[in-house]
Amino acid sequence: MSNNIAFLFGAGVSIPAKIPSIKCITEKIFSGKGIVRGTYENYFFGNPEKFNWDLYQEFIPRIKTFLELLKNELWDYYKDSNESVNYEDIYYLLDFIRKNIYGTEKNPAFKYLLKNFEKTIKELSSPIDPLIDSEITLETLLNETVQYIEYSVIFSLFKRPDSFKGLAFLNEFISESDFSRIDIFTLNHDIVIEKYLQSISKNFCDGFGAENDGYKFWDQTLFGLDNEINLFKLHGSIDWYYFDETSWVDRRICKCSSEILWRDPRKSIILIGTYNKLAKYIESIFLELFCLFYKTMYMHNTIIISGYGFGDSGINEKLFNWVLQENNKMIIIDPNVESLRNKMWSVLDKKWGENKKIVPIKEYIENISWLRLKKYL
Repeated sequence: MSNNIAFLFGAGVSIPAKIPSIKCITEKIFSGKGIVRGTYENYFFGNPEKFNWDLYQEFIPRIKTFLELLKNELWDYYKDSNESVNYEDIYYLLDFIRKNIYGTEKNPAFKYLLKNFEKTIKELSSPIDPLIDSEITLETLLNETVQYIEYSVIFSLFKRPDSFKGLAFLNEFISESDFSRIDIFTLNHDIVIEKYLQSISKNFCDGFGAENDGYKFWDQTLFGLDNEINLFKLHGSIDWYYFDETSWVDRRICKCSSEILWRDPRKSIILIGTYNKLAKYIESIFLELFCLFYKTMYMHNTIIISGYGFGDSGINEKLFNWVLQENNKMIIIDPNVESLRNKMWSVLDKKWGENKKIVPIKEYIENISWLRLKKYL
């Protein structure tokens, strides 16, 4: 066991950089304003008036109606807990429906859910172009809605950070000579952390090798004890892509130069949804990352957490088991930190408090200094 400290960051640490929050992205998705359907069943941000001639823009109002239907279904479930419905919840429900439609999951509750949708789905199934199209199937509507959400999230997060106030304390921490290795786990899809580390001229390993002909390829063996800073993006990233999206054989994952992306646009590799993430942790790069997370966290006796709402059951299970081990401690920085307490196992309730294993700090991350954090170690 080393005295090295690890960090776990969620979307909240990017808010000071003016990256859209989950709430803002959800509002954008439900409004549909400025979202255009492309010719390759993709969606992007643009001026819809320039595409009035394209009949397939008619998918967007139908998707919005379908999203409202899903939202109402979820709201009936969440209303007693006063939780709001966001795009992650919607995506999880979509994933549940798709898996049962395609037979990869068989849940008896599905037929009751589908019965509630029958009337609305029938109204949304009329052909886009009666001269050449047949009726829109539920599968088509599901796939279009999934694409709509995925691309909306990706384009929302492709934004240059306005500032790095939420990560300023990291530079103070990195500058301390007492720590030979720094591991940063992040659930963010954006690239704010990478941009910040570059801005302070710090080298880091993110699992991608040296650039070759405009590509950097994923190689998990690059993470090692010799790296001063390791960055593990457990939910993927807006700048990760499949080298060949059409291949079922070549599943290499890469980063591309802007010139390549301009010639050959492709969709980012990211995890979206609530409870469906757990199933994704046994697939492809996410299995490798989850194993690295599990292995690496036990090299540390302190994990500092910020911007994470404890909504990922897979991450939570590993965190809660880890903190129950002797000498391990979680420090949680959040302006509403007390609201996170009820998301933890009941056995952890007695571990909560300033001088205990789970240390809550009621504060915005941009107001935190490393000098202040040190006193909790």
